[in-house]
Amino acid sequence: MADDLDVLLLLDTITYGSKNYEPIDTLKHYCQIFPELVDINPITLIVKSLNTETINMDEFIQMMNVLSKYKNHNCVNSDVTDLRNIIVEIQETDFKSLLEKVYFFENKYPSHIISYPTLFIKVLSEKVNIIELKKMLNMVDEIKNKNISQYDASVKVGEQLFNKYVKKSS
Repeated sequence: MADDLDVLLLLDTITYGSKNYEPIDTLKHYCQIFPELVDINPITLIVKSLNTETINMDEFIQMMNVLSKYKNHNCVNSDVTDLRNIIVEIQETDFKSLLEKVYFFENKYPSHIISYPTLFIKVLSEKVNIIELKKMLNMVDEIKNKNISQYDASVKVGEQLFNKYVKKSS
């Protein structure tokens, strides 16, 4: 496979007819002409198809569904500490574009990005409140260690968010 710069340049130069095609049609086109990228860089293909620096999560999920018709990727159950460390690294790393950032981290941590695509696209595409995210990941740890039930963890996180965003503004 071509080196990283070549792949990104190739994606940048490909046009699919006029630029008025819907992102889903563009993704289908990319999947047909680059099946190896569907295997290796599926999230990069989605971001390139969306052609924006701001990701709409509903649209991203629709694109993931389209992509699953071409390839179902194996998911891993990652350690929360690994997830936390990757998220911090993403937050601390600066790139020229979202596409370059997604491509870099998708190649560096492929199984994590593929296993948790919505979490990572959110972290990659916008500034996430890392403190809130860490609290939620800590709850996942607590659930895995059987220190708290999933229900109780959901209630606790919900109460914290309610108190911070709803109760505070009332």
